[in-house]
Amino acid sequence: MAKTFKGVVMALEEYQQKLQEADIEIYVRRGGPNYEQGLKLMRDLGKRLGVPIQVHGPETHMTRIVPLALEENQ
Repeated sequence: MAKTFKGVVMALEEYQQKLQEADIEIYVRRGGPNYEQGLKLMRDLGKRLGVPIQVHGPETHMTRIVPLALEENQ
């Protein structure tokens, strides 16, 4: 979790302004060992950057995330 999400965090921090300008919303689905820490990291990052990041754990099936995003953006 740490290495994967650290790379994602660095990229999102680097492109924060562009993400905000484009009104981007990010959806994260994480399961596996230590998934709670990863989801908290992403939630906190979204608040810090001012970029909406929705996080979902293993209770949400991966194939449900895309329809969730589409429903919210209609």
